[in-house]
Amino acid sequence: MAYDLLKELRETRKTYAEMVDFCCGDQLILNNEIPYFFWKSYESDYDVFCGSDKTYYKDGEECDENDDYDDYKFDDIHQYYIITGSAAKRFAKYTNELVIYYEPLDIYLLCVKHYGTSWTCVSANWKEEDDE
Repeated sequence: MAYDLLKELRETRKTYAEMVDFCCGDQLILNNEIPYFFWKSYESDYDVFCGSDKTYYKDGEECDENDDYDDYKFDDIHQYYIITGSAAKRFAKYTNELVIYYEPLDIYLLCVKHYGTSWTCVSANWKEEDDE
């Protein structure tokens, strides 16, 4: 059942905007300041709820986290959106998007890694069907 839905999503919702709309609807709030407030005020790290906040490298080439990597770098995040817990679960189930969780305030943040391009011009980041 979930496999069929993922297949349909990949075929019908091809842009980042359509992917976010499926996962959140209009229930997201842009807040680019909140991560800096938490890091300074609570001195606590965030928990990665889904996706990855790093890019991994083997011999200078990008590779998968599960490979025998020899280096990594933290990805640049350009926008943070507060989202609901149910939206976070949809992102985790159907996409490769990075969502982080801050336990002190019980909030989830969608982390947008692309910059300066309309969401209608960026490809959706659905999971591969064999990842389901």
